[in-house]
Amino acid sequence: MKILVHSSEAGFSTFIEPILQELQKEGHLVKLELHSKAIDFLSSFKQSQFDFPDLVFTGFDDVNIDLTSKFLQKYSGKPAIGFLDSWRGINRFWKENGDLRRLSNLVLVPSSFCLDYLIQRGLPLRKLHTIGHPAMNSIQSIKLRKKDLLESFSLPVNYKVHLPNLVFFSEPLRLPNGERPSLTQALTKNGSILIDEVFHEFNKDFNLFLKLHPIEKAGTPSGWFNIDNLRLEQALALSDKTLGVASTVMSYSKWACIETHCLSRQLLNWQPSYSDVPIPIWEKIEELNLLNTSNLRKTNHLHLTDPFSFKEFLNIVKLALN
Repeated sequence: MKILVHSSEAGFSTFIEPILQELQKEGHLVKLELHSKAIDFLSSFKQSQFDFPDLVFTGFDDVNIDLTSKFLQKYSGKPAIGFLDSWRGINRFWKENGDLRRLSNLVLVPSSFCLDYLIQRGLPLRKLHTIGHPAMNSIQSIKLRKKDLLESFSLPVNYKVHLPNLVFFSEPLRLPNGERPSLTQALTKNGSILIDEVFHEFNKDFNLFLKLHPIEKAGTPSGWFNIDNLRLEQALALSDKTLGVASTVMSYSKWACIETHCLSRQLLNWQPSYSDVPIPIWEKIEELNLLNTSNLRKTNHLHLTDPFSFKEFLNIVKLALN
């Protein structure tokens, strides 16, 4: 089978790569059409060359840019599977006027949590399937592989071996005026800059590491180690405590049983929309404490992201082809 993949975003690129690798192992041919940040993540992927695909895959980019619709239009005669890789930006299926954007034949989402929200908003049930996220499978074994993961990169010269590690996963905020400042520079209710407040609270007890989002433009303050060069699982293996607000990695951290704390309540005038999260989803996240490891409910079986099953995914591919 010949599969053409369209990607323009970092999140979908990291989501789809392990799936494509498995498909290649099965003997399928994969060709990529890359734009924007996807080039940074998938340019080294070993792809095949062919003219006419049997099946197309795509992520869903910013609806105001919408390269996705142009791609789907171009290959409208081919079976198409679209992927949502995170609950963040889940409203990208709708234009500002409320109209539904062009969809693929099937839309695969990372959890029943996302599925329920999309159904409530009116997305056609016949198009939706839950498949989880491939990253969750490797994250589950991070504690078992921590030594190997840590040995795969060099720790800073002034790293304090006797202290635990704190990793701050930052994100770009989306303000109503169109600005995209870094979370690190957000103001807290105490009137200080968030990254400075975290530093003063934890620098004596932890080695402090900062990982920025791929599209985030921010410097690394004094006293912090930047780990933008690390893979996601390496950054999580490094972490004894994880801080952030609504980064997708926060749910991965909790899944890996790392001490995880959401800082949203410390921020001044922060709103869920600033992190591209709809209010109903954020209310459910807070109600079920899905981004914090404290006060866990024993009955909480709902996850923002589920493990991935390649076998189930292949069944969905067969469905799309029929």
